Amino acid sequence: MSATAWSACPRCHVKAVAEHEAKKKAAEAAYGKVSPEEYELLSKQAAVPLDENENLREDYEMWITDSGIFKTHYHAKCSECDFEFDFKHEEVAEVQS
Repeated sequence: MSATAWSACPRCHVKAVAEHEAKKKAAEAAYGKVSPEEYELLSKQAAVPLDENENLREDYEMWITDSGIFKTHYHAKCSECDFEFDFKHEEVAEVQS
């Protein structure tokens, strides 16, 4: 197998969304309680769009053997966190005529 795709890691995505929401809530909570300059800084930080890296390496292959066994294998691993997922499946295809 070789790397056939790179995409955003689902675990990193959930973490990034949570951090982004926390920044938005912090800016909202600071309104009227901090200096205008500090509030503007918090608002700008909250307005920065999510930066989704393609840090999830996805390897996969599918084939059928000459005896009629269909096989598939998928493996994904993030280069930034410990997320990893592996899936294998085999199924006998009917080859009788």
